[in-house]
Amino acid sequence: MNRQFESCTPQEILEWCLTNFRTGVSLGTSFGPSGLMMMDMALKLDPHIDIYYLNTEYLFPQTMEQIARAEEHFGRSFRSIMPHLTLSEQAERYGPALYSTDPNQCCKIRKVYTQIHALKDSSIWITSIRRDQSPTRADTPFIAWNDKFNVLKLTPMAEVTGDQVWDYVREHNLPYNELHDQGYPSIGCWPCTQPVSDGEDERAGRWRGMDKTECGLQTDDDSPEELALAG
Repeated sequence: MNRQFESCTPQEILEWCLTNFRTGVSLGTSFGPSGLMMMDMALKLDPHIDIYYLNTEYLFPQTMEQIARAEEHFGRSFRSIMPHLTLSEQAERYGPALYSTDPNQCCKIRKVYTQIHALKDSSIWITSIRRDQSPTRADTPFIAWNDKFNVLKLTPMAEVTGDQVWDYVREHNLPYNELHDQGYPSIGCWPCTQPVSDGEDERAGRWRGMDKTECGLQTDDDSPEELALAG
């Protein structure tokens, strides 16, 4: 399928998915430009498709405001999935500012384990990551089985470029995050997101100064035993 999808548009890949898998399809988004483009295309094919986001409780105020605008724009709400630990419970168990002392553990609690619960009833996970976003994503396949979340992972946007994404967002007047106009091409949790400089890849501002480039949702670096504890 990956070879076949190389010559397909994102819309064609989405249509293939929604035609062949009528239930159990979930689209995860962080409301970035790629996510907005994916949401717009998917909702035009299926207005009732399950769309969720991970509310880590560290989202920028601008992101929360954008989510409200997106729900108004699309005329529907999206599933907000919260971590099993509140920020105060996490601080009590692991100490304050875990994002600074152990960012990998913080991401596991607030993102990876949360995603396990988000996808527990799903068989297809649609994600909007792209190959040109960073070196760690350069070999992203269009479709692959994902052991971490026990789902088929579909990446229709893999071959789309950043310029193509922004052309689509502007053409369709999609409600993007105002931080993108302030030097933030990739936006995650506020403690671990900074602006980028000219010439840097768009994810260079994530976990700047740390030996970390991904939150763990798009990698396979957790043991089955560890993930089982999250269930």
